[in-house]
Amino acid sequence: MKYVFVSRKGDQETFKTFYRDLINLSNKSILEQYNREVNIGIVGVHAQALKLLALRKIFLERFGESPINFEDNMVISLSGRRTSFLTK
Repeated sequence: MKYVFVSRKGDQETFKTFYRDLINLSNKSILEQYNREVNIGIVGVHAQALKLLALRKIFLERFGESPINFEDNMVISLSGRRTSFLTK
């Protein structure tokens, strides 16, 4: 599952909205949000990519790592369903 992200006008505001909506969720809820995206799969919707980037930022801030990869500042991929926060 990969998505090639190309920035668009308005992305910063949309990203900030997703981040604000997600930041106050519990760790369990953040993990549930991530696993929901894994179950759906990357469908190629730009808004989904922005949500994944917001989730990635939260994972990095809280746990120092993320199951959401962002390679070369353009390719987003998921590393599969997780049952805990730091398990690879």
